[in-house]
Amino acid sequence: MEAAPDLTEVLAAWRRGDADEAVQRFWAFAPARQFRGGIELYNRRELDLFAALIPPECEHDMRPTGIPGMDVYRGPAEYRGFLDQWLDAFPDAMIELEELETSGETVLGVIHQTTHGRSSGLAVDFRYAAVVQYDNDGLLRHSWFDTDLERARARYNELIAG
Repeated sequence: MEAAPDLTEVLAAWRRGDADEAVQRFWAFAPARQFRGGIELYNRRELDLFAALIPPECEHDMRPTGIPGMDVYRGPAEYRGFLDQWLDAFPDAMIELEELETSGETVLGVIHQTTHGRSSGLAVDFRYAAVVQYDNDGLLRHSWFDTDLERARARYNELIAG
């Protein structure tokens, strides 16, 4: 698998207050590298930057997971709200990329997540798939998360078939 992108310059631009440069540097990565970079930012809890990378037109659909309360999140503010909601319930959540497939601007990633519920303390360990579409300019447009890996793979195959 391709290595995760070097986020050093993206993070440096963000930390010196140049959000536009940070976003432009990240969007210049190929889709697979953006996907890996998003995982790294999530695990580092660089959530303000991660949300800033979400274009206003982007839709992040969590409904296919079947998790109660999950919905469609549009744009950076709603996406950040989703991240805050998730991490409030599962503060130690970490994700690991197990598989990655790409075709053009479409990515399928199989992710393993481990965490503990804040209220219950119970361990939660599960796999899900993320199907992500970028446009020709490298901007994230749609993402679907699904705990049914076969259904997610079928969506990915449908999207790449055109």
